Amino acid sequence: MRDAGTDTDKALSDHTLSESPSARVAERDAGLESQSQDEAAAQARAHLISNLVHDLRTPLVSIRGYTKMILDERAGSINNTQREYLTIVSENTNRLVQMLNSLMQAAATHKLRFETVDLRTIWQELLPGVRPRAQERSITLTEQITAEPLFVVGDKQRLAEVFLNLLSNSIKFAGQRGTVDVQLFSRDGEATVVISDTGVGIPAELLQKFLSRPVQPEIGGFPREGLGVGLSLLRDLIRLHGGQVAVSSKEGEGIAFVITLPIISGE
Repeated sequence: MRDAGTDTDKALSDHTLSESPSARVAERDAGLESQSQDEAAAQARAHLISNLVHDLRTPLVSIRGYTKMILDERAGSINNTQREYLTIVSENTNRLVQMLNSLMQAAATHKLRFETVDLRTIWQELLPGVRPRAQERSITLTEQITAEPLFVVGDKQRLAEVFLNLLSNSIKFAGQRGTVDVQLFSRDGEATVVISDTGVGIPAELLQKFLSRPVQPEIGGFPREGLGVGLSLLRDLIRLHGGQVAVSSKEGEGIAFVITLPIISGE
């Protein structure tokens, strides 16, 4: 199994070919102005989506609950064919619920609260909460956090959600006794966050689809839940902050995510 640092170097190399930080800052600032102008419409749209999601989730959650009870044979024994069909119902119900959750996240991207935030503070608050999960799976969690402040303009809560999502998935798929590495440093006027693991990785043919549209690729015989739709939304959230997400992976050799955000002068 290849060291996670190889994927990190590849993702960083790919990122150097992307658009300049100043161009992305301009994109972010334009987005802030547009957001201010359209705030009322965005809130109304988010409220409508929230109501629709709630109405759709209610029957789905009921279906999921009763299907589980039947699978647990609380209503009587079932044969193998019935179990197979009910398992399909359960899996697809879970997918629908996840899609609705992602829809809610998409609506929430239009309600960002920008402030000056030090990315190190986000990590200091996140890492203690995920260490027990890593320890349960005998995962080695390493971190290389710069001592220098890394101030960016961003929504602290949304950025924390992005980092926690990627970090949690890396821990989940690093494999027993695997390694997850977190790096936070400055490079060429950007704050750079690298999250890499030594897990099952993503097949090369799925890598770009993974970032560009809602997919749930199967990795190691099972879907990499929690990324798919969510990852495309995470990418969009980072772009709203004037940043970028790069990913590098090969099946069976782990995965590395690189998030870059423009640095601003400290307060």
